[in-house]
Amino acid sequence: MTLKLPLIILVCAALALSACASASDSSSAAEGSSVEVALEYNGQFGEAVFNRICSDITFGDKPVTFPFTLDELGEDFVLDKEFGEGDSGAFAATLVRGGKKLGSISYYAEKGVDIRKQKCIGFGAYHWNGAMGQEMNISFGGIGFESDASDITDLLGSPTEKTELSSGAQYIYRLSDTKYVSFDLNSDNKVIGLGIYMI
Repeated sequence: MTLKLPLIILVCAALALSACASASDSSSAAEGSSVEVALEYNGQFGEAVFNRICSDITFGDKPVTFPFTLDELGEDFVLDKEFGEGDSGAFAATLVRGGKKLGSISYYAEKGVDIRKQKCIGFGAYHWNGAMGQEMNISFGGIGFESDASDITDLLGSPTEKTELSSGAQYIYRLSDTKYVSFDLNSDNKVIGLGIYMI
């Protein structure tokens, strides 16, 4: 009887230590995952950040992953012009939802394939002062119209290319000649244009 009590105490202590170690491992795993999420936008643009932006686009209340098809967006998303079934090659149109213009969408279209089922290769939205009938709630990775230049660089770091324009500037974050994100800024350093391309 006297041997059983110390044995029970030892077993309980081992179980308690095991539970603490398990909790510590879970806590470390949780911390690791949150750090991983934080590092997705860490001021260093690269493939992982580009992919994160592609999956973090919003059109109004609609989350979007680029590249997308019209069918993936939904029936309320349409083009402002027709694409003939017999046509093929480069094709650009304005993407519209509920009568509001979202921006310019581009395709390298396949002949005989319904345009609604084809993945786009580019999307660009530009806001002019006083633009009518335009969806203003558009964002790429949380950066939208009226975001500041500092909002962009805080998330993505310095642009791959920066072009000074008479009306402001353009920041391009480029992975290659055919894969990049662009932001147009006005003279107040506010975002007035967003573009994403995977040509």
